[in-house]
Order: sequence, then structure tokens, then C-alpha cells
Amino acid sequence: MQPSHDGSRGHPPTGGGWPSYYVEEHQSNAHTIAAQLASLVIEGVPERFPKLKFVFIEGGFGWIPSAVWRMDQHFERFRSEVPHLKRKPSEYVREHFWFTTQPIDEPDEARHLRSLIERVGVDRLLFSSDYPHWERSYPVAVERGEELQKGPYVAETYPVHVEDSYVIVEV
Repeated sequence: MQPSHDGSRGHPPTGGGWPSYYVEEHQSNAHTIAAQLASLVIEGVPERFPKLKFVFIEGGFGWIPSAVWRMDQHFERFRSEVPHLKRKPSEYVREHFWFTTQPIDEPDEARHLRSLIERVGVDRLLFSSDYPHWERSYPVAVERGEELQKGPYVAETYPVHVEDSYVIVEV
């Protein structure tokens, strides 16, 4: 799924209404996807369709840990509202959802990016650059990927590039 960031259905692409600047719209993509993820999970789509898989593109992945933690907390507090959910939201996200690396959330230090990847799960990430668009993450995404391949992450970065895409489409 791609965030609805062009207002093509007549609705503003951000929660704050129609953006005045492209940077505001671009910033809102992650929030749009977080809302879509919450809606799909809390409405019970993965529970009802257990073989269905989702790939969210062009929303990055830095927001995922906090969104999932929040859904789990609310699930525990308001469980009576969602009796159709048999498991915590994080379990559905872990089983049914993948996310692309573009736009890459790039902290100044690679170790912070590694920590974020560990929290999301390297097996939940698919490489993307948005090439050839001008606001793409390429070549920085490729350079950062090469940096992450140093040390203990060498074996973990391969699935981001190849194996998980086969798993998702069952090739």
C-alpha cells in the first residue's frame, strides 16, 4: 500500500488538512501509513483473512515501533471494544506486514539505525530507494546499507534486498 499522498480522492492527504508545502505532505506519509496500519489491524482484517499480506511503501519505518507499542497498550486497555482480535496488534503486524526502507529514517549514527532495524525486524523490511524521483533516498540509502553491512549485520542485510520479497509473493 502506498500512502494516499496526492489527495486524488478529494480528501486532504494529511491529518492537518491540505498542506501548504510539499515538505508538509512528504512528512505526513508516515502518519498516513500509521493510521492505515492501525485501521487494518484494529478492524481485524488480518484476523479475518489470515493469509493476506501487506507491504507499505514510501512511508519509511522509523514510526513502526512506537505505533505498534501504542496499539498494544490500547488493546490491553480497551480489549472489550475489539473482541474480534484474538492476539495483540503487534503479533498481527509481525505476521502480516512488511515495510520499505524509503524514505530512510537516517539518524546521525549508524548504531541508532541498527537499533531501529532490530526493533522493527530486519525480516519485515524491503529495500527501496524511490529512484528516479528527485526526493529519493538513493544513493544515500545504498551507502547507508553498505555501512550497515559491516560487522554483525552482514548476514542480516541480505533478506532486506532479496529473500523477503520471495516470501511475500510466494515465489
